[in-house]
Amino acid sequence: MKDKYYTPSIEEFHVGFEYEYDGKCVFQRDMSISFMDYLISNGKIRVKYLDKQDIESLGFIHKKYKQDEYSEMRIYIGQKFEIQFFGWNISEANKHIRGNMHIYLQEEAHFMGTVKNKSELKRILKQIGL
Repeated sequence: MKDKYYTPSIEEFHVGFEYEYDGKCVFQRDMSISFMDYLISNGKIRVKYLDKQDIESLGFIHKKYKQDEYSEMRIYIGQKFEIQFFGWNISEANKHIRGNMHIYLQEEAHFMGTVKNKSELKRILKQIGL
């Protein structure tokens, strides 16, 4: 993977959104949209892509990793939910996860999609009742 950070769009910001500004991790506070837009357009803000450490910090335990010539899969287990990642750039070497995420509760899918960062995963977990 080229980079473990990306420049967010202004639409991603919400209360509790984690990002880096001048090398420090901060949470979205009361800032004007125009000031945030200025910081984004001048490359002052970046967001870390979702990685293994982020998922584990939310209480999930890495259960399984498997790879074949066609796909990769990583599974994490939480108290209620299981998270499965399918796709690309989820190798043991780079630890960053890009691809499709499925979140299951008792084998029933509650979410299927792509998650770019920890803040987004936290929001999704809250929406599905974790």
